[in-house]
Amino acid sequence: MLSGLIALLACQLAGEFLVRALSLRVPGPVVGMLLLLAFLTIRDWRRHAAPPPEESSRVERAADAFLTHLPVLFIPAAVGVMQYFDVIAEHWGPVLGGNVIAWLATLVITAGAAQLMLTLLPDSLTGDPEEAEARAMVREADRIEGLEADDAEGPGRRGPESEGERR
Repeated sequence: MLSGLIALLACQLAGEFLVRALSLRVPGPVVGMLLLLAFLTIRDWRRHAAPPPEESSRVERAADAFLTHLPVLFIPAAVGVMQYFDVIAEHWGPVLGGNVIAWLATLVITAGAAQLMLTLLPDSLTGDPEEAEARAMVREADRIEGLEADDAEGPGRRGPESEGERR
């Protein structure tokens, strides 16, 4: 676990260094997380697959140790809110309005992103693979049936269906 903790802190330190060296307007820990993501992705590509679920990495064990104590990290934020309670009580309307608007914006953006991903991802990734294969076979059969119906009508002849009514 110590080596995992060192890896996490090294990525954060590298992120802080890059932000200060390049004068970026992004928090250093965010850049550090992106570096960690890049390193873990490269590691998995080199292995040609993700590690088996029962084999957790050192970084994962260190991160899990932090996550078990995550509620403790909210204490300073709660103390800060309590310190400015009189200011919040005086301006409760804008604070409540800002929180509701931020919550609503997050909800709408998340729902839109989820809907976009569901429409962009192939059926095999978003549901039961057997069901996706069955739907693909039905679409293929409908396409072939439509081609056979066009051939049966002959050249220049139109059936009772208009082009807009066909699938």
